[in-house]
Amino acid sequence: MKYCKHLDFDGNYTDCRVVERAGIRHWERGATWLTYDGAPRFVQFCKLRGRLNSPCACTSPGETKCSEYSVTDEAPPTLRTGEEQK
Repeated sequence: MKYCKHLDFDGNYTDCRVVERAGIRHWERGATWLTYDGAPRFVQFCKLRGRLNSPCACTSPGETKCSEYSVTDEAPPTLRTGEEQK
């Protein structure tokens, strides 16, 4: 993965946790945010743009959501099975 340096994995977001699925680190939103059909459960948070409604957003050049995409030198650390951030 070539995560954009603007993706936020350290933020404090109500009823959200960092997860990893299919090798992609992203956020899972809890029931607080899933109050209507089609509400995105798996998202990214960007320090510049806010919530991005795709877990793949800005994880590679082909998934960029804005012109500010800039690859970080290090990918976010891989989560161990069962580990989560609150």
